[in-house]
Amino acid sequence: MGLFRFLAPLQRLSCHRWLMAIRNSLVLLLPVTVIGALAGLIGSCPLSALFPHLSTEFGADVARFAMQISNASYGILAIVMLVLVSHSLALDARERGAAVLFPPLVVTVALVNFFVFTQMAEPLPGLPVLGTVSILPAILVAIFSVEVFVASLQFWQRPGRPQNYDLDPNLHFSARSIIPAFTTVVLFFLTAKGLSLLAFDLSAWLGAQLLLSNDVWGSQLPGLLVVGILSQALWFVGLHGPHMLDSVYRIAFELQPGTGQVFEITSSLYNLYVNIGGSGATLGLLLAILFHVRQREARRVARFGLLPSLFNINEPIIYGLPIVLNPLYLIPFMLVPVVLTVVSYCCVHFGLVSLDVVAVPWMTPPLLGGVLNSGSWQGGALQLFNLLLSTLIYLPFIRLAEQHQQSENLNIVRRAVLGIEALKQRQRSVLDRHDELGHAARKLLHEFMQDIDAGASRVYLAYQPQHDRSGAVVGVEALLRWEHRLFGFISPAVICALAEESGQIKQIGRWAIATACRQLHDWKRSGVDSLRMSVNLSPIQLKDTSLLTAIAASLAANQLQSHELCLELTESQHVPDDPVSTATLEGLLAMGIHLEMDDFGMGYSSMLYVRRFKFSSIKLDGSLTKEVLQDNHCSDIICSVVQLGRALGIRVIAEYVETREQLQVLENLGCDVFQGYLYSPALAGERCADYLLASQRVAGPACTSTEAFPGPETPGDCLAVP
Repeated sequence: MGLFRFLAPLQRLSCHRWLMAIRNSLVLLLPVTVIGALAGLIGSCPLSALFPHLSTEFGADVARFAMQISNASYGILAIVMLVLVSHSLALDARERGAAVLFPPLVVTVALVNFFVFTQMAEPLPGLPVLGTVSILPAILVAIFSVEVFVASLQFWQRPGRPQNYDLDPNLHFSARSIIPAFTTVVLFFLTAKGLSLLAFDLSAWLGAQLLLSNDVWGSQLPGLLVVGILSQALWFVGLHGPHMLDSVYRIAFELQPGTGQVFEITSSLYNLYVNIGGSGATLGLLLAILFHVRQREARRVARFGLLPSLFNINEPIIYGLPIVLNPLYLIPFMLVPVVLTVVSYCCVHFGLVSLDVVAVPWMTPPLLGGVLNSGSWQGGALQLFNLLLSTLIYLPFIRLAEQHQQSENLNIVRRAVLGIEALKQRQRSVLDRHDELGHAARKLLHEFMQDIDAGASRVYLAYQPQHDRSGAVVGVEALLRWEHRLFGFISPAVICALAEESGQIKQIGRWAIATACRQLHDWKRSGVDSLRMSVNLSPIQLKDTSLLTAIAASLAANQLQSHELCLELTESQHVPDDPVSTATLEGLLAMGIHLEMDDFGMGYSSMLYVRRFKFSSIKLDGSLTKEVLQDNHCSDIICSVVQLGRALGIRVIAEYVETREQLQVLENLGCDVFQGYLYSPALAGERCADYLLASQRVAGPACTSTEAFPGPETPGDCLAVP
C-alpha cells in the first residue's frame, strides 16, 4: 500500500484528459500496429530457407508484399493518431461544456496544422515524415490545435455576441468556426516557426555526450544505460523508442566513417540479450502474468501477445495491456533493461560469454538466437538467465497491478450499478453506450449469462415468505440472486434491466420459473403444503411464444397444480398491447395461473392494466409501504388501493414490512398479505424449507434459528416479534 501512495501522483497524472486521449488512441490503433508488426515479421523471415520447396521468386514476392503492408501500416500511424487524439479531446471539451463545437471540424483544423508541420520539418534521412517518427509531433499538434481552437471559440462566442440560428445546422457550425480555425492555424504557424529558430541537432549532441561519457568513465556501460533509458522513456509514452532515436542509434551502434562508433556492440546484440521479447524485456512480463495473474483480461492479452513476443514483437503488450502511460509498470519497465544491460555487459567484459560469432536476425526467438549468435550454449544460457531475472523483477509489480486493477474494477462496477439504475429509471439505453458505463454493463451481462448457461452455483433463487393477517405463511416470492466471482452480490434489478434491454430476459425468465417449480416440488415432498410460489415476469416475456409451453412443462414435470404458481408482472417495461402478448396473458389465465401486478400505485399505467387483465392480487409499490409511518399521503394512496382491491375481489400485498408499528398501520389500512424483514429475509431453498415448516407449527411472525442465506438484502439481525 505504501507503493500505491508513492505512485498516486503518477496515477493522477495518467488520468489527465490529454494522457487519457493519447492512451485510448493508442489502444484503438492496436490492430494497425499488430498488422504492421506481423507483416514486418513475415517480410523479414527467410521463407526460402524455412520452406525450400517454395520457389525463390514466390518467397521474394511474399516478403515484398508483407513489407509493403508493414510500411503502409506504420506510415499512417502518425496521421491516424492525430485524428484520434484531436477527436477525443474535442469530444471531451464538448462534454465538459467548455465549448459547443463540432469535433470533425476540430479534427480538420488539426490536420491542416499537421501538414503545415510536415512542410516545415526536415525528416531524418531515409525515414518518412508520416512514419512512426512523427507520432510525437502528431500528438503535440493535436493537443495544441484543440486547446487553441476551444479557447478561441470561447472568446468569440462570449455571452452578448449575436448568434444566427436561422442557418442550416452544419452551416451554422461551420460559419462560427471560421475565425477560431483561422486563429488556430496562424498561432500554430508562428509557434512552429519560433521553435524552428531555436532548434539544434539533438542527435548530434547526444552522440557527442555518449562519446564523452566513454572517455570520462573509461567504460561503455554508462552510455549503454543512457541509450536504454531514453528508449524506454519514449516507449512508456507510446512512442517507438528506437525509431525516435534512430540517428542516436546510428551514432552509437553503427560504424561512423572517420570517427568510429560509441559502442563496440551492435544494436542487434542489445536487442538480443537485453530486449528479450521486445523493448523492456516484456517476454518476462508475459511469463509473470501467465504464471501468476488470475484476471481473464490480462491473461488473454498475455496469451495473444506471447507468439509475437517470441519473435521480439511486443506492440500488442505495450499498447494492449497497456504499459503505455501506466504508472504501475513504469518502475519495472525502466528497471529491467538497466539490470539486463549491466548483467550482459559484465558477462561480455569478463569473458564469460563470446558474442556476435554469427549474426542473427532481430526476430530470432530467445535461446535459439543466443546459441546461434555465440556459437555455443553460453549465449542461450545468458538469454535464459536474463529472461528469468526479468520475470522475477516484473512479478511483484504484476501482483501490485492485479490488486490495483481489482480495486479499480470494483469501483467501476459500483459506479456502473448506480448509473444503470439511474438510467433505467429514465428508460434510457445502457448497452449501446460506448463509455465506461456501457462497457461495464455489457461485461456484467455477459458474465451473468455465462454463469447461468453453465449452471454455476453463483446464480440461484432466494425465497422470501409472505404471511397473511393471521401470521400464517401463504406464499413465497422467488428472487434472483447473483454472486459475482470478483465483485460479490450484484443488484438483481440491474441484471434484469440489462437482460430486458438485450432480450435475454426470456431465457432468464424460463430458467427462473423452472427452478422455482422444482423448489416448490421439493418443499411439498418435505411436508410443506398450501403454498403459492410467486415468480417475477417481465412484460417482454409476454412476446415469447414458447412461454406457455415452458410453464406447462415445468408444472407437469414437478407435479404442480397451476393455481400453485403466481406470476408477478413487473412494470419495469410497458406491458405491450399486441396480439402475441394478449394471447399469452389469456393463455396464462386459461391455465389457471394467478397473475399479480407488482409495484402497484406509482406507475402511470397500473390502473389501465387492472382494467385490461384479471389480476388475483396487487402488490403495493415499496416506496408507499416504506414511508407509511412518516407520510400521510402514502396512507391515503394505500387506503384507496385497498378499496379498489376489495371492489374488484383482488387481494393487496404489502412488501418491505420491517417493523411491528408498520405492520399494524398496514393491517388497519386493510392490506391482506405481508412480506418483509419483520418476518424473514430472502432465504436459500433448504433454509426456507425449515422456516416454512416451523411457521406451519407456530402461528405469527417467526424468527427461525436457521441463519439467513447471505445476500444483498440480508439484514444484520433477524427481527423477532413477541
